[in-house]
Amino acid sequence: MKEKIIKSIRGDIVLTVSVCLAVFSCIVVPPNIGYLDYIDFRTLILLFCLMLIIGGLRELNFFQFIGKWILDHARSRQGISVTLVFLCFFSSMFITNDVALITFVPFGIMILRNAGMTFITCRIVVLMTIAANLGSMFTPIGNPQNLYLFTLSGLSIPGFLLLMLPYTAAAAVLLVLFITMGGTSAGFPSTSRRRR
Repeated sequence: MKEKIIKSIRGDIVLTVSVCLAVFSCIVVPPNIGYLDYIDFRTLILLFCLMLIIGGLRELNFFQFIGKWILDHARSRQGISVTLVFLCFFSSMFITNDVALITFVPFGIMILRNAGMTFITCRIVVLMTIAANLGSMFTPIGNPQNLYLFTLSGLSIPGFLLLMLPYTAAAAVLLVLFITMGGTSAGFPSTSRRRR
């Protein structure tokens, strides 16, 4: 029994540290009826409803359908790269950054493999991850933190969008520059380089 406990503690360090900090916080502020006020039920319910909708759309393969349709119109390797990265960027605004990555990263790896672009898989996956996190900051439902801050701030949806628009636009420009920087040769090694 003792060995199982030690094994589970070592197996999930994050959970162990979280439990320790929770116990410590209970010592600093003893549990009382005020603890109920710490829970933002409105944000949790909104997040739960959002996850239900996203779960239903994922079951219908809606996001893969949209992604495939967009990629069918990509005419070059660089176009495929930009499309995959910005699929995560824009979709994360509406389906959260985590769901965008879970949905489109495996899809992107498959597309890169089929297009003979496996030599840049790591780079594109990293950019997709960055794009999902940057794009999600634009809307209140882009990530749970935004939903909480939106609820707490009392801003209207247009007000929140206007506040975040400059940062999101700057992030999009930087992503485009990073993907296309140096032209095709920077993003895609030449055939001779790949053969080496």
